[in-house]
Amino acid sequence: MKTISKRLDLERKKVTQESYDMLEAIKLVKSTASAKFVESVEAHISLNIDPKYADQQLRTTVVLPKGTGKSIRIAVLCSEDKVNEALTAGADIAGNEDLIEDIGRYLKFRITCSYTRYDAKIS
Repeated sequence: MKTISKRLDLERKKVTQESYDMLEAIKLVKSTASAKFVESVEAHISLNIDPKYADQQLRTTVVLPKGTGKSIRIAVLCSEDKVNEALTAGADIAGNEDLIEDIGRYLKFRITCSYTRYDAKIS
């Protein structure tokens, strides 16, 4: 049979109720966090819906407060006179034919914006 560590035994003694309201639960989770790694919390919520019916199906996404950790890089294919404008608007990379050559070799990005005259060269 497994033995319970002293650390876990102390943390279990802090939990006295079966359920807590949201603010108390968050305070309790923060006060009982004592592991040597970043701990996480799971939330199980009963919505009392029947997924057999189309009007009761739930499909959604959640936006995390600090994002997913991935940075989005944006590349813009434009004429030479629009390069500075694209960079000041928030693009990470901007250029024209030279950028198309670099894309094939080593550049990685998530979003590409381009003028229609560059569409044939990209494909």
